[in-house]
Amino acid sequence: MSGLKSDDASNMFHYAYSCDISANLTIKVGSLEGQLPKPDYEQVIKNPILRFAGRNYEMKTHYPSLMVEVVVMVDNQELHLPVRTAYRHFTNRWAWNQWLVLPIRFCDLPLDAVLCINVFDCNGPNDVFAIGGTTIS
Repeated sequence: MSGLKSDDASNMFHYAYSCDISANLTIKVGSLEGQLPKPDYEQVIKNPILRFAGRNYEMKTHYPSLMVEVVVMVDNQELHLPVRTAYRHFTNRWAWNQWLVLPIRFCDLPLDAVLCINVFDCNGPNDVFAIGGTTIS
């Protein structure tokens, strides 16, 4: 290293094999922007509890308490129990800024693993509604 300048040392690229990383997979859930779909009038007639669903409120006065669920899947099979964000009361935007530690180590992830992220709203007791979701491979 005596032949390297200090600038050269800071520009070096370091890497690690994924099989050598024994830490749990950790995901940061940041913030969410957008408009929520409101239940149709017919849906509310069929299921009156939907009147109290979070997405049924005006977002100028009340931001519903959404939750984010994260799970690693392989071939449509969950590798662990889903991990959810903690309850937060949102005032003017959805911002969790929360780290989720998944119960699977990075070195144990299969090559074809997919990270599934879903956003849910509460419809009522023991009932959630999927607002949206995505996958990362």
